[in-house]
Amino acid sequence: MKVVISIFLKYYLIITILFNFLKQKKMKSKNFVLFNVAIALLLFSNGALLNAQVTVGNNKVPETFSLLELVSNGANGLRLPQLTTTQRDAMTNSTFKASPLSKGMQIYNLDISCVELWNGTAWRSFCDNTANWFYMPSIVIDVTTSGNFSRDLHLEYKKQFTDSDNTTVQPYSLEPGKPLVKSDVAAPNPFTQIYASNELFFYVTGYDATVFSNVSITSAGILSYTVDADNVSDATYMNIVFVVK
Repeated sequence: MKVVISIFLKYYLIITILFNFLKQKKMKSKNFVLFNVAIALLLFSNGALLNAQVTVGNNKVPETFSLLELVSNGANGLRLPQLTTTQRDAMTNSTFKASPLSKGMQIYNLDISCVELWNGTAWRSFCDNTANWFYMPSIVIDVTTSGNFSRDLHLEYKKQFTDSDNTTVQPYSLEPGKPLVKSDVAAPNPFTQIYASNELFFYVTGYDATVFSNVSITSAGILSYTVDADNVSDATYMNIVFVVK
């Protein structure tokens, strides 16, 4: 591995010359002081020494816009830190989340065999080729009574994949995060990524305007609406879409 730090080499040569000169003078006290002053000037007169650009893998000067250049020569690559999901989550503590400097960190997740990036809110997989939006899982909205109502859309979405309380009307999974029925018993659990409310935008893309009015959604996913029960029909509907930030 060759590392090119041209400024460092230049300063190293200068210091070496000074040292040899003073050595020949037997390092008298006066010369010793001059020697230390010279080193101080060299180290602090130009911050470039501490911010030098580096090329690894080839004896070339880095491009002006590069802080670090890795040259593989067709035989090597960059090996990222390898962590399991459990190790990654343990690292993602409150201090990590609060620091703006953590944004952009990358790891290789051993559990999903893919590179992940922390975007400041959540870990994002480079292997996720799915669309960044999806329809909210179906829920029952009571339209038998007229009046003003509200529903926590994010809570309803989360309960279908993580809630073990089966006292509700919907047949939620007996095991949190696992489906009731699947086509193949060997099929993996697809619900490992449950988005937090602050990771989503919430939209109503359509509804029966003869039944629903005053429809609105907060940034936390709280849906508010007015129901006119006199106009309910078999065609009454409301479409809700979640968009990943």
